[in-house]
Amino acid sequence: MGAAAIRLAIRRRQKIALKYSDHSSQQTRRVIWPILLGYRDTSRIIAAWCEMREGIRYFRTERIIEAEVLNDSIHRRMGLLRAEWRNAADAERKRYEEEAKDKGSEGLL
Repeated sequence: MGAAAIRLAIRRRQKIALKYSDHSSQQTRRVIWPILLGYRDTSRIIAAWCEMREGIRYFRTERIIEAEVLNDSIHRRMGLLRAEWRNAADAERKRYEEEAKDKGSEGLL
């Protein structure tokens, strides 16, 4: 699935069914509510609400084995989904900063 199809699904507020390979090459099937297409580190990612995990997740596009845009509409307002994504991203950033601070203080002991 190309970037144009993902962006169109986001604009139309349509769910996407994925067959996805995780970091340990385990394959799962997911239905996601795409929020944005962007870059993280060196990978292109889809930030989305994952029905299986019931939360915001990131999906690296190079790990998508199969994808299909569904006729099912996302029933939550996009503004609310984006707010949930921002909150999740802020919490992740805070955890990362705290871990980095803890690792830095370990060297001082």
